[in-house]
Amino acid sequence: GPFQIGMSLTIFDQGFTKFTLPPFGSVRARTHLPPLQLTVSLQNVDLDLLRESFQDVPRKEAVTALREEARAAVAKFLVRVLVLAGVGGGFGVLFFPRRGRKIIALAALWGVLLMAVLAGAGLASFDEEAFRRPEFQGILQAGPWMIGLVEEGLVKVQALASQLEIIGKNLEKLFTRIEELEPLGVVEGDVKVLHVSDFHNNAAGITFAAQVVKSFGVDLVIDTGDLTDLGTPIESDIVERIAEIGVPYLIAPGNHENPEVLDRLRALPNVSIMDRGIVFLDGLRIIGVPDPGSAEIGAVVPTQKELERLRAELEEEVRTMPVKPDVLAAHNPRLVEPLVGSTGIPLVLAGHLHRAEIREEPGGVFVNAGTTGGAGVRGLQVREEVPYTAVLLHFKLPVSSAERPRLVAADLIKVFHLRGRFNIERVIFTGSEEDQGNTPVKGPVK
Repeated sequence: GPFQIGMSLTIFDQGFTKFTLPPFGSVRARTHLPPLQLTVSLQNVDLDLLRESFQDVPRKEAVTALREEARAAVAKFLVRVLVLAGVGGGFGVLFFPRRGRKIIALAALWGVLLMAVLAGAGLASFDEEAFRRPEFQGILQAGPWMIGLVEEGLVKVQALASQLEIIGKNLEKLFTRIEELEPLGVVEGDVKVLHVSDFHNNAAGITFAAQVVKSFGVDLVIDTGDLTDLGTPIESDIVERIAEIGVPYLIAPGNHENPEVLDRLRALPNVSIMDRGIVFLDGLRIIGVPDPGSAEIGAVVPTQKELERLRAELEEEVRTMPVKPDVLAAHNPRLVEPLVGSTGIPLVLAGHLHRAEIREEPGGVFVNAGTTGGAGVRGLQVREEVPYTAVLLHFKLPVSSAERPRLVAADLIKVFHLRGRFNIERVIFTGSEEDQGNTPVKGPVK
């Protein structure tokens, strides 16, 4: 069916059945008496065929069909093992002085019989209940916690998405009230940009971002990477939900992306992958830098030396540009944070750290959106709740080509879904429209 499976049988000191799920690890249990280990590995999943296989098919029927296919595959595998045992027994005779067709045939028969006895004993003594006491390796060492999480929490992910959607609608009402409060001033922005980052395969976070876009009339979304978690093919299915956002979506890939994920993103009509080229949208000149790890399979964190080399290249590239970008976006703040204010770029965006921040620097502003997906699954493993965060940026467009767009305000949104509350921090930036940069007020207005 949709699953590509590998099986192997090896001589082992104890009778284990082992399932491997790259790159997550493996789970095994002592299921039978003979000293054989049956290893079953999931090598690939055809997502399109998986949808077709389960579409309009009751769950019980689908599971029954898969179980029958699995039994047939194991039976075919055992037949091949017996054949190989016979061939091995026959070839084994070649190492002894007495040879002949009769002896070779007899040795082959003994090979088949020996393997048949071992396999038969394994099938006869096989105990499925042994997997109630499994051994985990790799990431799956968190297996018991994950099983409990599925039973108690993750099955409610749709409810969480609905909760975040309601919060997004309430934010709109709150901002309407905020604009009526004279101390905060009125934000007269022409373009609204939503800065998101580090969804880590959390569909609820995408639902939240889509609701914020809808509620506030956001013109553009800038994502500073780590849309997926481990960059595996089965995870990349989440990228299709980006189309729900419905506005232009720019992404500077993070170290948790990979070429396959990026290819699927490119297929979406509203998505652009930023790769050090200038993107001109809604009056803004934006440059994005992909993380070096996005070119590889798996979550690869670049070395400090690699980041310094790339930063030096980027700094030289920006300095030689006749017209400087208005926004620089990258996943790892260590790559772009030192460029704030030193290259003539007034706004630098990043993610990676899962800590939201708006910081004023001489000649520029640094913004980290934190994690719009609540750090994904790892966010559920920590004692202190990781909030869902995003930053809404308000830009004032110039009246002439001689001027530059100006960042007039930034709204940091934090949603604590477990506590059922959210915080908003607004930072207002002052400065004349002729000013090429931003002159922020002293301290944030909350």
